[in-house]
Amino acid sequence: MSQTIILVENQPDIREINGSLLQQAGYNVISEENAVEALRRVNRDNVDLIVTEINLPEMDGNQFIKELSRLSYSPPVLVLTKDIARIATNPLIKEVLQKPFTCKQLRQLIDRAISHS
Repeated sequence: MSQTIILVENQPDIREINGSLLQQAGYNVISEENAVEALRRVNRDNVDLIVTEINLPEMDGNQFIKELSRLSYSPPVLVLTKDIARIATNPLIKEVLQKPFTCKQLRQLIDRAISHS
């Protein structure tokens, strides 16, 4: 069975590119443009990993991760961002990848985050 990743990215082009890359790698990808919708999906769907940006509308990535930690089941998180200094410490964060990054780097960190979950 394919593992499910929620990809949270507010920039449509980046969301589409990263989503396609992950689908080609064999993952089931649920793409959301904001953390509010992603949080609803986590509550509904069986999710193995969340890949999120920190700079998001409505609810920023740090608040999103904080909300995830309150759930009975919280999948591990991989953070993608330009601004690493804005990332709040949270045990759900398993990996951080600074933008820009290569496709290979993204796949490696996702594979590592999922294998350690």
